[in-house]
Amino acid sequence: MANPKNRSGEETYFKFRGEEILKQSGLSYAIVRIAGLNELPSGEFSTVQLQQSNADLTPVSRAEVADVCASALLNPNARNVCFYVTKTKPGERSLGIDEKASKQFVNLKETT
Repeated sequence: MANPKNRSGEETYFKFRGEEILKQSGLSYAIVRIAGLNELPSGEFSTVQLQQSNADLTPVSRAEVADVCASALLNPNARNVCFYVTKTKPGERSLGIDEKASKQFVNLKETT
């Protein structure tokens, strides 16, 4: 996964256009963005944070991204949203996988 800061203008443009086409398609969607992938084994989903800003992003494992995607498919609050997946900040309360996903998806605002 390339660092977003090292992305070419062409790559950024086509990613943006793809997202816009999806948003305007009339289909339900969840656009999951990441800062990068690391090779660390997955901890728990509770170590992952979903946010709509691109501030303070850290790489996540493939397994964590897969958990987020599977949770998004099953959660109606993850409809028509774009968000970043990053690690939680140290000291945040740890929740179970389902509880954590539900609470975080509820806080995401729909995008148009």
